[in-house]
Amino acid sequence: MMSAETKRILCNDPHLMDYKTPIIITIILIFFLIIYNVNANKKNSIKTKKEKEKQRKAEEKEIQYYKKIDEEEKRLAREERKIDKEVSSSDLGASLKRLKKMYNDGHLSKPEFEKAKNKLLK
Repeated sequence: MMSAETKRILCNDPHLMDYKTPIIITIILIFFLIIYNVNANKKNSIKTKKEKEKQRKAEEKEIQYYKKIDEEEKRLAREERKIDKEVSSSDLGASLKRLKKMYNDGHLSKPEFEKAKNKLLK
């Protein structure tokens, strides 16, 4: 409890001091609630920034993945053109070698390879 001297210094009428105390406490509480909400909003915005950065990195990774697939497809197409240039399609032995290479490289499955081979041998 405040001394009478303190009350006299803070307020000329000691009875008014009792009415001001709850108002001051209420103002202080409102002030702290405002500060708490501002800090909570900052934390949410930081979380949102982190999520955006994480999403951006995931998108970059996906783009790199598709670029890699495109490069692999282009490389395979170049190899196939190279094989076609090296081997004449009218030559049966060369055609079988080309089919075997495509099968070994994984471009043809076993049934596809067998079907193409039988077609050539007929």
